[in-house]
Amino acid sequence: MVVTKTDNTLPEPIKNYSQGVGFKGKVTSLDKPKILEKKVKISVSGEVDFKGLLEMLMTGFGTEYVLSGVDSMLVQANIEGDYTQDEVNRLLEVICQVNGCKIINVGMRYVVTKGNEEINNLGLSVFCYRFKYIKITDAMLEKLSVINKGSTVILNDMLIYLGSQEEIITIRNMVSAIDKEILSEYFGLVVTVKDADMYISKMSEFFIGLGVSLDGVVSFMKLGNSAVFVMSKTEEYISKVKEVSQVIINHLDDTGKYTLNLKYRLASDVVLYIQKIDTKIKVFADDITNTITLYGSKIELRQVSEIIKTIDRKPSQLYVKVYLIDVKSNSSLDAGVEAVFDGGSLKISNITKAAAIGGFGVVSELGNLKTIFNILERNFSARVISRPSLFVRSGEEAKIKFATSVPFVSSKTITPIASGIVQNVEYRDVGIILTLKGVIIDNNEISLDVYVENSSLQARAGVEENPIFATDSVSTKFLVSNKEVAILGGIKLSQKDLLTRGIPVLNRMRYVGALFGFQNHNRDKREMIVCLCPQIMNSGNMDELGIRILNQYKDYLNN
Repeated sequence: MVVTKTDNTLPEPIKNYSQGVGFKGKVTSLDKPKILEKKVKISVSGEVDFKGLLEMLMTGFGTEYVLSGVDSMLVQANIEGDYTQDEVNRLLEVICQVNGCKIINVGMRYVVTKGNEEINNLGLSVFCYRFKYIKITDAMLEKLSVINKGSTVILNDMLIYLGSQEEIITIRNMVSAIDKEILSEYFGLVVTVKDADMYISKMSEFFIGLGVSLDGVVSFMKLGNSAVFVMSKTEEYISKVKEVSQVIINHLDDTGKYTLNLKYRLASDVVLYIQKIDTKIKVFADDITNTITLYGSKIELRQVSEIIKTIDRKPSQLYVKVYLIDVKSNSSLDAGVEAVFDGGSLKISNITKAAAIGGFGVVSELGNLKTIFNILERNFSARVISRPSLFVRSGEEAKIKFATSVPFVSSKTITPIASGIVQNVEYRDVGIILTLKGVIIDNNEISLDVYVENSSLQARAGVEENPIFATDSVSTKFLVSNKEVAILGGIKLSQKDLLTRGIPVLNRMRYVGALFGFQNHNRDKREMIVCLCPQIMNSGNMDELGIRILNQYKDYLNN
């Protein structure tokens, strides 16, 4: 390489390639740049001396250059690839611009002088990369400056980027990820978005909606959280992606955090319902404030708002009359009850609507209910234990208890320090427990889910002197029409009583005790029948019911 001095008015140019180079980073030039088909392979990474960088870039082509009034300074540069002289000249223009200089072509010489204008680019880095495999276009990399707020220049297959060191690292990682030999036959497009995962999901849904399988047609590669590289062997698909991307980006750009209040439904229940409809909607429940938080777009906000508007309504209510009837159970009762409930002596309508799972259940008209009570009272010593009435919202659960809480020891723990025993005591309800859940299907049909339990204590004690609980229960689900009566049975109780009378001590003697007293063994079998009469309430019959109840209490107080 020969460099000659041609003008005494200009400073003497650098005559040796290594002269004045003070690299702190990594700079390699493969034993001085070699001309390979009019290209020079250059690899520079890190903080380098400005004069040394100019020398390395320009002398590779045997070009004469001089420096005029350029101070020594350190610059950040990341340059990789094979470059022609025109490309190096364009790269030098950017480097000089960054560092407040300008390059002038004077015949066969290049003169680098200090610029006259103030610049604000000091501290920025220059990144230059030549793509080896993929086909780049302005459309593909037009948004790199949007991602990193820097400046982008594309010359053929060469990318020059001006930005901060952090931005250079991001750009370098991006281009390294997409410039692969396997992608050499693909067309590509870089898209910048707020949410890369959501963009890929929405774009995939678009192609599926067109009936186009993405396999082998269009592929998406994430370049971080805010950029996606779209590739296809067909340029037509890339054009289509570019058209649709703007719509999807606008959709994603209006995403935000929205809080929705609920009045009647529980927030967690509504969230479960929404997620069943669309699992991609990001909603979270706060049952304390009964609110829903949505992270999504305005379109998703409208969708969720419509769902809430549909299901978060003032729920319909049920007014349920409950009759708990205790009857004496024997063989004639079984036959009589079976005959009555099979339609033997009474005309009970709508039997087919009952679909009881436990015990037995039928649906009768309200007019027949008093007749059934009279038969049971007259023939089977029946008595109404209780007849509570309750209000319950459609879909909610109600519970009625006629029970006593009985304590029992659930566990014992021996403490070696105090040498004592710690007992854990729990309580269990013993008596009649009715659990009811009604759902209004339409204006006249009601789905009832009923559980009835009748429990008692055994006379003898169990383990560790704990009580023994005897439980009889019925669980059933069925449909019933508005104001019709459902009758459930099958809860049977057997009670044994032993009455001993006589002369104390003597009546307990073996063999001869009967001579001094007597024993009366009494076994009583009884059965509990539950009658339910649900009624769908609205504002009109609510007022009517309230007046009727008030009048009943007035009559009771007057008497």
